[in-house]
Amino acid sequence: MAEKYKVLYNIRLHLIIGTANRLPLILPDNEKQLFAIVKECFHNQNFKVEAINGSKEHLHLLLQASPNWVISDAIDMALNESKNVINEALFPAHSFDWHTEYGVYSVSQSQVERLIDYIEKQKQVHSRKSFITEWKEFQNVHGINP
Repeated sequence: MAEKYKVLYNIRLHLIIGTANRLPLILPDNEKQLFAIVKECFHNQNFKVEAINGSKEHLHLLLQASPNWVISDAIDMALNESKNVINEALFPAHSFDWHTEYGVYSVSQSQVERLIDYIEKQKQVHSRKSFITEWKEFQNVHGINP
């Protein structure tokens, strides 16, 4: 019989997800509840959400992931669940959806505090920079050229 090995891991991910069509649906009057829903839905997929914040059309999350899942499948499940719960709780016309593309980037332990600070300061970041500019910068920094 094959031996079972113990896995020691520290898998941290930076997820950036926008609303469908970049609609400004994440507003001051709903963001606290929306963040709580998203956090719970990611928790349901065995992610630990270490930070969450964003602006009117997108979110940033710092996630700690389990090695027992295919990451993209778990993220897809969390996003689909959160979309459904957000619509039930906040958008009775079911007008909320996530964009069909998201970015997920690995985060080294040495960059965790810096990323948490960046996520916490999203309102200030986007007073100076558009989401599209930020999105393109992250793609370039991480060597992604769509």
